[in-house]
Amino acid sequence: MIHIHFNWFKTSTSQISYQASCACLSNRREFPNVFRTIPSDVYQARTMADLAEYYGWTWVGAVVVNNDYGLLAVQAFRERAQGTGICLAFFETLNRETLAQDVDRAATTVQMSSARVVLVFAWYTDVEALLLELARRNVTGRQFLASEAWSTSSYLLNNPALRNIGNGVLGVAIRSAPIPGLEAHLRQLRPSRHPQDALLRDLWREEFGCN
Repeated sequence: MIHIHFNWFKTSTSQISYQASCACLSNRREFPNVFRTIPSDVYQARTMADLAEYYGWTWVGAVVVNNDYGLLAVQAFRERAQGTGICLAFFETLNRETLAQDVDRAATTVQMSSARVVLVFAWYTDVEALLLELARRNVTGRQFLASEAWSTSSYLLNNPALRNIGNGVLGVAIRSAPIPGLEAHLRQLRPSRHPQDALLRDLWREEFGCN
């Protein structure tokens, strides 16, 4: 099985991404040449709101990364939750540049809040810092709603230090499926036949371990 590890495929007129899920890229005026094979974050944020409504969780906190990925997700969550009785108990943001301070502040908010359900929309490394701080404080009894960026992270979820932190993690994951004929097509490509194709050289180096 061939797995491709590039965020972007570039052509002379367009960019195709398998990982850029930010809702902002759906703006065709600002990004007319960006296309992706992954759904917009709007859909998972709406799904998380639907899960909260289904389980009757009406008092929900939110901790998100302080960029379009997190902020637009909270906006979509709020819009979906309108009229359902779901309210945000708190809203904390994490910045990579000030992560230690932000994690400390967010952990204090989670610890002091009466909300027992926490929406976390962030990259798994940021989530790890937050959860480890909550574990250090012995904060338990929380149900986490997880975005796809960390819901399936085996590195994070298998960390023994985090096993007792809450009631569990309920998250969304992006569905994937094999593309018929893609592997056979990639295997018949040869850098020697396309010496100017830098992407093809990177592909062979990553997948086949050769230059």
